[in-house]
Amino acid sequence: MKKFLANIKTQARKNPGRIVFPEAALDDRVLQATEMVLKERTAHLILLGSELEIKKRANKLGIKLTSKKVQIIDPDDSPLTEKYVKEFMKIRKDKGVTEKKAWETIRQINYFGTMMVHVGDADGMVSGTTWSTADTVRPALQIIKTKEKFHKVSGVFF
Repeated sequence: MKKFLANIKTQARKNPGRIVFPEAALDDRVLQATEMVLKERTAHLILLGSELEIKKRANKLGIKLTSKKVQIIDPDDSPLTEKYVKEFMKIRKDKGVTEKKAWETIRQINYFGTMMVHVGDADGMVSGTTWSTADTVRPALQIIKTKEKFHKVSGVFF
């Protein structure tokens, strides 16, 4: 397992992706993980939630989020939210999603983060520390979906 992870980190350092962490304001373990990612230079971080709350929690843990490789976005007041609402309505039009429901849904950080990946504003997402597996996977199934050829979904826990 160590060799496997070392290989992944080596590849990631060559071309660090933009990875969104939706639960940064909810779980200290997420902030501790982001600190490791910054030290290892394996990704550019996108943390979702209140900037004030995230920085307060990080300071309490002794974590510095001053790097240019850290971006904090609050879905409640981000200009991206409207763009994501429109895209979500387009994707879910067959399900009868109203604009009001789309706004409610996209303001949820797991949906916001998934939409970032879907539209290319992030390259990947790490989540699942505070939600059930179903609540973690559901946004991906609704927004990104599976390819017809690859209709199975799997996850990994470290």
